[in-house]
Amino acid sequence: MRKLLIFLLAGTIFTACNNNKDDRRSGRGTNNNRDDRYNNEEGWSSQVVRAFVDNCVEEAENGFTPSEALDYCECMQKKIERMYPDANDLESLDMESPRVKQMIEDCAPRP
Repeated sequence: MRKLLIFLLAGTIFTACNNNKDDRRSGRGTNNNRDDRYNNEEGWSSQVVRAFVDNCVEEAENGFTPSEALDYCECMQKKIERMYPDANDLESLDMESPRVKQMIEDCAPRP
């Protein structure tokens, strides 16, 4: 289960990073129809948060219920954003580090 969670998180981070770069290049990055749940005044843009959570949930639903997947992904997003306030730094995230493994363990649904 732990390896599955690490794999899901790695794919989600890669996708969120790419979405952030695409938004900056295309001039997108402001969204007047923000979802307040993903509206951060500091830290990641709402688009990066949304991309991270949406992609994570899509992948995590293969092993969790939709509700568990959303809870897990929102938990991981908050923890990773605290660790990497600049989403551009996500590329240096070490998925095998004890800190990341502990975050995965903390956020994983309990049986």
